[in-house]
Amino acid sequence: WEARQRLGLKNWSTGRQILTYRAVSALGSRGVPFRWPANAAAPGASEIPLTLVAALNRNGAGVVDTYGSLRLNYLRGDRTYESTTAVSNLYRQRASLLVDIVDSKVVYLGKPSATYADSSNPGYSVFKAAQANRTPLVFVGANDGMLHAFDATDSSTGGTEVFALVPYSVYEG
Repeated sequence: WEARQRLGLKNWSTGRQILTYRAVSALGSRGVPFRWPANAAAPGASEIPLTLVAALNRNGAGVVDTYGSLRLNYLRGDRTYESTTAVSNLYRQRASLLVDIVDSKVVYLGKPSATYADSSNPGYSVFKAAQANRTPLVFVGANDGMLHAFDATDSSTGGTEVFALVPYSVYEG
């Protein structure tokens, strides 16, 4: 399978689960959907933080504009405002939605295989049995600033993006 090809088949708005971090004292620190908030001036506790809204509402020169929601959607995979060879638009043309993966270590997560003893690792055998059939995943960082998790099976779902994470440090500096 080829993850780049599989990602291109997903709907940018409804077909991808992209998350980021949100520290909310009332709810604890948690992942929230990487989507534009209903009220950008006062995002709810389960929406992206105001710091991310502010960062997305600045152009490359740091000037505040009103394109934050369009930038976020572009990062999610919306190609509406992407330039083409015939039309110059707000954002550069991408060859695919999965951008280059350079100098990123690929990590495989399969079923637990360690032989830890419950006497020194209480509960490990229960955990190992419960996770014996979990779907193996491949994690890799890409130049879009996201950590992507792909289905690592040889089945028809292999190569499908399971989720992506936009780390807090990408926009909090």
